[in-house]
Amino acid sequence: MLRWLKRKQNEKKAEKTLDRIKPGVNLVMRIAKRLPTFESSKQLTSQTGREVILYVDTRFEAELFSFLQEKKIMKKFRMIAEFAMSDRYSDDIYGHEKNSEKSKDVCAIKICVLGNHRIYCKEFFAPRIKRIVLIEHVNKKINSFNNELRRLVDRLGEYNYEFQG
Repeated sequence: MLRWLKRKQNEKKAEKTLDRIKPGVNLVMRIAKRLPTFESSKQLTSQTGREVILYVDTRFEAELFSFLQEKKIMKKFRMIAEFAMSDRYSDDIYGHEKNSEKSKDVCAIKICVLGNHRIYCKEFFAPRIKRIVLIEHVNKKINSFNNELRRLVDRLGEYNYEFQG
């Protein structure tokens, strides 16, 4: 009887362990379209000599352009995009949001105009080229990096893209 009870307990433990194993949900190749280039001030040059290209996830494209309709937000976005295209980082406007090894290439464009907005991006590196894909907009309600944002950043870190344009 005691052996039977232990065996049942071990089976339950095994079931719980299997429940925690989740296959990669982000294995489907996503599509990134190149953003139209805008006239930059040319004040910031690339620190590394890499060409930096901005892309947008096709599933996020409509939401991004809708978000950028506000003139103040668009102005701030262009300033930060130019900064990011110069291959620089600053925790205040564009920086890494690393939570785990999955999210090591995830960054955020931080727009603190008319709210506390984040446009989460993923960086892809090739020789002499860095591609930044804009993936998701979040209007942060709190300043901390809570569990919900940690899960989001890890999920975005798993995305893979086919680049167009």
